[in-house]
Amino acid sequence: MDIPLGGDTLHTAKQRKPSSPAHSPTNGNGITQNTTISMNNNKPKMLRKRTPRKQYGVAGVLFVVGILWNMSAPRPIPHSANVKTTIDFVTSGNMKSGTSTLLYAFNDHPEVEHPDYEMCFVLGPSFLGKWGLNRNFAALQERALTSKKPKMAMKCPLIGFNRNAVQRLHQHSPNAKFLLTLRHPVFTIESLYNYWVIWSYKWNIPGFLIPSFRMFQFLDPALSAGSNSWKGLFFITRFEEHLANYKTTVLRDFNKQQKQNKQQKRQPVIHLMAMDQMKDKNETRNHLFLQSIQDFLELKKPLRSLANPENKNHFVGERAFPEIIDICDDTKFLKVRQRILKHAHHTIEWMQTNFLTEPGVQVANRDHFVEIMKSWTKDPCPERTERRSCISGHCQKKYE
Repeated sequence: MDIPLGGDTLHTAKQRKPSSPAHSPTNGNGITQNTTISMNNNKPKMLRKRTPRKQYGVAGVLFVVGILWNMSAPRPIPHSANVKTTIDFVTSGNMKSGTSTLLYAFNDHPEVEHPDYEMCFVLGPSFLGKWGLNRNFAALQERALTSKKPKMAMKCPLIGFNRNAVQRLHQHSPNAKFLLTLRHPVFTIESLYNYWVIWSYKWNIPGFLIPSFRMFQFLDPALSAGSNSWKGLFFITRFEEHLANYKTTVLRDFNKQQKQNKQQKRQPVIHLMAMDQMKDKNETRNHLFLQSIQDFLELKKPLRSLANPENKNHFVGERAFPEIIDICDDTKFLKVRQRILKHAHHTIEWMQTNFLTEPGVQVANRDHFVEIMKSWTKDPCPERTERRSCISGHCQKKYE
């Protein structure tokens, strides 16, 4: 039974064993007063004990901040007089345009440390992109220390899609050069979609989860209004938008420095080429093409032949997956080709006016490149169909 007395709560012996009189305070009537069970809810908040949830919350915030700080901090660079602190050149351009062929050629070159994989962490947003670039570069330095090769290079065909990534890489390595490759836009979009299909199967993604080409066509208008990094599947065929990111970053600084020091002529910083030049069967032109790359990168030894493309699609014919497309199928993709070829006129005009005339741009065998570039307005499918229907012993010479 509880007996209220003087604002305090007292307990009878039936409910609780009384405390020792020697240690229990009493009120004025001599009755033992239990002060240990006075109402805790009346205590000020500042005297209450902090709950474990708040402690864990503070610790969690500190943990996240520590992780972010560690990610943004660069890895220590090995201290050595022989270690370079910048990248010499970058293999880029457009996806599915021969960048892997260049990658493996440089990987075999005795003067170039070029990993046989893409290094695209630089594409991350804000501090993640800086962290990714520092991590990639540190890994590249470690490889160079082991191989003792004088030049360091990396590959990322997606850099041109993101202006911030181009600027970030240019700020990290102001003297880095860029190798840019292009391909007929019709075959570029076909190869890219089929590449996604093949990798989806390699990752065991069910076929019904692989977006169809029609789905990409349907979503393209919405994606075109999206971020400046990726604007839909057809964005890959608009070369002028990718090249403009180099024009407003690398070439802008090149022209600025050239004006400040007119007496010293700088070497070009961008080498533009077409995938068709890599597999050119004309030995004279092919030799000039390889020589131009060697001179641009200041290599003492020549590159090996680029005639055999890497990452070739072997899943054709009976081995083709159901989602693999043939862009030359007129019943399905005639309008798609017409759309791409129509825009190619604008692309060529922009390149001739705004890019090829830049002093910081070097073109591999310019006459041959311009010839290839003008063919982008023509449908390449009749020639492919003729080549496929070529029967051994009855082929035209150009297909032999």
